[in-house]
Amino acid sequence: MLRDAPLAPGLRVALVAGGLFSAAALAAFLLAPLLIPILLAFVFYAVLEPVSSRLMALGMSASAASLSVLAMLAAAVMGILSWIAPQFSQQVLALQQRLPHLWELLDGLATRTSRQLEELTGLSVGGVELSEQAIQQGNEWGQAVAAQMPGFVTTTILVLVIAPLLTFFLVRDWKGLRNRLLDLLPNRQFELGWLIYGRVARQLQRYVRGVMMQSAIVALVATVGFWLVGVDTPLLFGVLTGLLNVIPYVGPPLAMIPPVISVLGDPTVEPWVALWAVAVVLTAQLVDNLLVLPSLIAHSVNLHPLVVIGGIIVSGHFFGLLGMILAVPTMAASWIIVAGLHGGLRSPASGYQP
Repeated sequence: MLRDAPLAPGLRVALVAGGLFSAAALAAFLLAPLLIPILLAFVFYAVLEPVSSRLMALGMSASAASLSVLAMLAAAVMGILSWIAPQFSQQVLALQQRLPHLWELLDGLATRTSRQLEELTGLSVGGVELSEQAIQQGNEWGQAVAAQMPGFVTTTILVLVIAPLLTFFLVRDWKGLRNRLLDLLPNRQFELGWLIYGRVARQLQRYVRGVMMQSAIVALVATVGFWLVGVDTPLLFGVLTGLLNVIPYVGPPLAMIPPVISVLGDPTVEPWVALWAVAVVLTAQLVDNLLVLPSLIAHSVNLHPLVVIGGIIVSGHFFGLLGMILAVPTMAASWIIVAGLHGGLRSPASGYQP
């Protein structure tokens, strides 16, 4: 009977993938207040799980291995925070104090440019009034952003406190929870579920570990470069460059803006140092593209550059900076899931049909 006819393979794939993505979106919505700590916990898990497995192979219990890993992580986080936090606070305060001078510099530049245009063309372009309004608005925005930085730092510290606790439970209990969830699959989908999970987990782990090492290397190169060219906040801008490098294509241009603003806003530093600051970011990108990417990130994701750029723009529009960071791994995982479902559900003879 027509009622008993099997669904078309494409429709089966669309239904299953749509259900999985809808469940993931609902979970993200319900867990929104804890989303960043949860994501960080999974990042820490991807890095620390091999250490925990090694300790368990040496005879430690799951709880003892998890506690040992948590202690290592907590010590590393506290050490980094105790070293970086005071420097970040001082550098953010210095940047906040320089913003008025920067706006005055830009105001003078806009005024001179407007007057020169009026002298050449004989037309009044109203540049002085427009520039004053733009500079005033920009000054207010800059001061507001700088004033919110201490609160952002505090929130970041709280997140870094919660994330290690979540990491402990992931390291200790994730494999058991994963096994129980996959055991809920029907027998005909059990093997397919494990196959897709294994592919997604392996690729995401490789991507996370590679990106963390990539960001650390870029941050180190940028920090040393900013220090050499005379930018007096090298640590702040170096770490920021490493973090923004996580956003493909878009992150490096964004990383050029803060050091340039800082240099132009400091009356004791020559303006041409801003060009050196841009050169530092470009050099870090050169090292990244020629040395780091081929060895750490190559083949971790198999996506076309146009797809990556489009996904980053769309994710950034709807979900902000976090969406831009998560765009690439999310698209890579989604592609693996859809391809795996298509391979497993495409024919009634495959053994994986619903």
